[in-house]
Amino acid sequence: MGYDEDSASRILESASIPAFNFPEEAVSAIKHLVSRPTPRRKIRVSQPISSAMEIVKGKKVLSDIDSLKLMELYGIRTPRWGVAQDQEDAQRIADSIGYPVVMKISTDEPVHKTELKGVFMNVEANQVREVYSQLSKLSGRVMIQEQLSGLEVFVGGILDPLFGHTVLTGPGGIYVEVLRNVSYGLSPVYEDEAFQMLKESKLHDMLTVRKRGYDEGSLVRTISTVSRLIVDLNVAQLDINPLIVNERGSFAVDVRMVLNR
Repeated sequence: MGYDEDSASRILESASIPAFNFPEEAVSAIKHLVSRPTPRRKIRVSQPISSAMEIVKGKKVLSDIDSLKLMELYGIRTPRWGVAQDQEDAQRIADSIGYPVVMKISTDEPVHKTELKGVFMNVEANQVREVYSQLSKLSGRVMIQEQLSGLEVFVGGILDPLFGHTVLTGPGGIYVEVLRNVSYGLSPVYEDEAFQMLKESKLHDMLTVRKRGYDEGSLVRTISTVSRLIVDLNVAQLDINPLIVNERGSFAVDVRMVLNR
């Protein structure tokens, strides 16, 4: 007399042999096994940009201003922006950018600006001075940015104690905490790997639905660039949220960066 199903499964599993209750489960497992890409050997070579090293020198936590400058140095686009310290300056910067604009507090430490009620959107010319007056009560600096439309994406980086520098991406804005649909990649992330991350996180579907024409290639390049940046500058934590993707490209709107010091 043979073993019952559970006993037979336990014997197989004790010998590290997979056991399945249904043939469909076995076929699915085989499909995932054969479709798994061949692992790549990751060689991390730090080649920081000299001007970027000047910005981070002696710092652990970067201001939003320094973080945006680093994005631009590494070729990651940002909305047109400026920082004002009085009403006249705010009006001049907003006029030069064009309306509507986004106005928000500018800080040296990473903060949740929305939770502090430190962000105003759709600001028109006749509202700039009043909005500046309100924001200046929260911060000595006010950042003014071009307002962009498009898909909000999250791109981040961490220094994992086991795997080292790792890139994350998924839906951005408030959805990064709600959906938690994030894909991970070990630095350096090549562009074909970045594209797979977009598929895993469903960003590919969100970017291409209804033939939006959003520049998916720019997001792929941004992910790959971020994977290099976090190694070059030895970043402990990086949050680009949101990164707005539209027909023109990908734009880092709000950036928080902490270095490994």
